[in-house]
Amino acid sequence: MKQTILICVKEFDKAAGLAKKELTQWAKTQNISILDVTSAIEIISEKKQKEILLGVAIGGDGTFLTLVRKLARKDAFPLMGVNLGSLGFITEVNRDEMIKVITQALKGKLTEEKRPLLDVEVFRKNKIVASGCVFNDAAITKSRNTTMLRFDVSVA
Repeated sequence: MKQTILICVKEFDKAAGLAKKELTQWAKTQNISILDVTSAIEIISEKKQKEILLGVAIGGDGTFLTLVRKLARKDAFPLMGVNLGSLGFITEVNRDEMIKVITQALKGKLTEEKRPLLDVEVFRKNKIVASGCVFNDAAITKSRNTTMLRFDVSVA
């Protein structure tokens, strides 16, 4: 069975492109394939999911959240984020340590931290008008016709 690393790279970012190139070259030396889900939501079969060792977001917190959204409810493999900026709350791995940390992760030498996903539904007149699975937070913005909001929050 071919081992695979799934990646999501910050689009149109030169530094992210260079990091992707480095990771791809390293993966070839390790006989690991790369599955890039940067520009499109891939349909990942159950069989393919079993081949994926790790999901890596290269960019920052926004790129990591994009990857989480694309993979919502597919918790068959761990995810990690590589931060190319100066501050990352979710993406803790710096660019310089990317290969080292990925190597440690693949060898099982890191501690996996489980994070919950939130199911969000927006109702209007008792009908769902939007729904989704989110990581970290959900935001509500006002529209031109602002009215009083009522929240029902449940944790199960």
